[in-house]
Amino acid sequence: MPTTLANDNWTQIQRGFGCDIAGRPDAPPIVLLHAAAYTRKAWLPQMRGLAEQYRVYAVDLPGHGDRSDRPFDYEASLSQLEAFLALQVRRPAILVGVSLGGCLSLDLAARCPARVAGLVLSGSSFDARTAICKLVLRGESIVFVAKEQTLIRRFHRFLRRTLPDDVAEEIVASGCYWHASAQAVLQLRGRDFFQSLRAYDGPILIANGARDIVHRSSERAFVRAAKNARAKPIAGGNHVCNLDQAAAFTKTVADFAAEVYRNGYE
Repeated sequence: MPTTLANDNWTQIQRGFGCDIAGRPDAPPIVLLHAAAYTRKAWLPQMRGLAEQYRVYAVDLPGHGDRSDRPFDYEASLSQLEAFLALQVRRPAILVGVSLGGCLSLDLAARCPARVAGLVLSGSSFDARTAICKLVLRGESIVFVAKEQTLIRRFHRFLRRTLPDDVAEEIVASGCYWHASAQAVLQLRGRDFFQSLRAYDGPILIANGARDIVHRSSERAFVRAAKNARAKPIAGGNHVCNLDQAAAFTKTVADFAAEVYRNGYE
């Protein structure tokens, strides 16, 4: 059940709440939720590409970035994000989430639909209830800790060969948090995202990387379960396609946002 906002200590939540904001205060809002292990800085290409037309927020999840001094907790994240939407954004916003951020976005929309104008979900259309998915998530939690330094080096190489130097270095400087990612994937096991899909009436765009086979395994089932969803894979994209196909991902979000706000969902 949603936490009553009156019982949330927003001052405590705000303290150390890493958030980047760009765009005019009166522009339609978009909130960006990053993948596990990364930080709000992973949204730099989208912050730059969307800020001319939208009020764009990118936040750090618990255990990551400016909030790395605390453990990741899925339910606490939902409560804090709900408070963020109500008390900081203050208007119905489009939520854009990759991987863990997509899972949180979907559950948040089911939890407080009046605060969500629409959803863009990427790398998060999998059925976490199945035995194979539970096994994969358990395996990831082990690998993320055991191979943390290797994963960090690979991510840094990927950034430096994929993105402009200034963007890559700012993301590198923000850190990688694979221990928090290990905590997060364990907490995804068994979650019923189909229930959240059925509970939310607003528009949903599923923008998976076309090459992200594992994390789009239930893409068609997600579209069928939702009341107002469609899929538009990002050509050439892998799991974190907001980075490896940054321009295409940004355009996809911008086109969806223009449609949503034009149709009066704000």
